[in-house]
Parts: sequence; structure tokens; C-alpha cells
Amino acid sequence: LMLEILLVILFYGSTRDKNNETKTYSYLIITNLIGTILSIVIFIYAKDNGNEVIVGLLQKVYMLTLLLLTVLINSYNIKLIKINKKIEELLILFYYSSLFLVSFFVFVTPIHVINYDNIIDGYGLSYDIVLISTVFYLLSIIITAIIIFIKNKKEFRKNLPFIILILFYILGIFLREAYPSVMFENYLFAFVFI
Repeated sequence: LMLEILLVILFYGSTRDKNNETKTYSYLIITNLIGTILSIVIFIYAKDNGNEVIVGLLQKVYMLTLLLLTVLINSYNIKLIKINKKIEELLILFYYSSLFLVSFFVFVTPIHVINYDNIIDGYGLSYDIVLISTVFYLLSIIITAIIIFIKNKKEFRKNLPFIILILFYILGIFLREAYPSVMFENYLFAFVFI
């Protein structure tokens, strides 16, 4: 949380050009800050009260903030490719429409809350939908990064942190299995945003 607050202060406290990159970056760091605050609220509420319905609902919102981050990265990548404006708009519309559809299914499907020791997690159809969607969006980031690398190696430098993010995500999956009480997702995003 401190890292992300620092990121927001540094970003909004400095003068910067207003363009698509800084606009997308501002959405990324604010969404990640909201996700971090939400994960802290979920943990405190689950340990304090433990109402599984509310915890499950909060977990769904949290998972969707993570998906929103991947959609924002995909939109950013599409803009870096610099293709036909109409195709760019259609692809970005596709990402946001698919996120809307996924969000609908996440909210109408069940999630089962895991709440013991210092572990707050979930499983169920809602969780599986988010997991499958995350894989789809991460693969999309890889594909767009390859296209950016082929088309314009200079722009690829701007995309490199997101490739590192994917590697961190894979590492994070193994860490989460070994240490299920550690919330790593937002930290990895914040680290990449730095």
C-alpha cells in the first residue's frame, strides 16, 4: 500500500505530458491502488466478521480489478502497435466488452470463501472464470508485445515492463501455492509500474 501511495504521489505530483501513455498509466496505478485497498479491506473484514457472502462479493470485485489491469495493459499495447485507427478502436472495444461479459458471469456464478489462519482465498466457478480470462488476457499481452517488437523495436522498450509482469505472474502462482497467506498480485503490479 505504501509503495502504491508513493507511486500515485510521484505521478500526480510531477509535471508530465498528457498523452495516451500517461492517461493509461494513471488508470493503471489508480486501479492497482484500489485493488490493494480492497485486498486489505477483505482481509480485515474476513478476519473480523467473516460473513462469507460479503467476503465472496468483495473477492469478486478484487479479482475484477486485476482483470481490469490486464485489459488496460492490452489497450495500451494496441495503441503502441499503431495500426489502423478503426481496427485499434474495435480491438479495444473487444477487450472492454469481454471484460464486461466476464464481470457479469463472475457476479452470477458462485465463489466459495477460504478463511482460515491468515489465508483468505476462494475457489469455485467464479474464480475459474477469472483464471481463464486472466490467461487469455496475458496471452494477448504476449502476442501484442511480439507484434510491437517486430513492428517497432523502439516502442518495445515501453512494453518490456509488461513482459516482466507476466514472468512475475508465473512466479507469483508458484509463490501463492507455497505461501497462500501472502497477497502478491498488487505488489507485483506496483513493482512493474515503477
